[in-house]
Amino acid sequence: MTIKILYFAELKEIAQKDSEELEGSKISVIEIAKFIIKNHKTTKSILLNKSSDDLNPQISVAINDNFVKKNDIDKILVVDGDKIAFLLPLSGG
Repeated sequence: MTIKILYFAELKEIAQKDSEELEGSKISVIEIAKFIIKNHKTTKSILLNKSSDDLNPQISVAINDNFVKKNDIDKILVVDGDKIAFLLPLSGG
């Protein structure tokens, strides 16, 4: 049972790869974020809220190419075969 984590932007630079796989099924979004942090320590300030262990509210989450509503992130379980991406806010001008 495998979940594929896709990396973009700064997360891709830190991880030095496009993706990585996590063994398991029925894993919460925050547990996946903590897996990323465990493997890539400097992602903590990006993925987690500074004052708690909640997901940074500026991060968007997509599962199987569909954005997850912010209110639903805590309720979603990622299952075998799913692809998940944590997307950083865009900037520029």
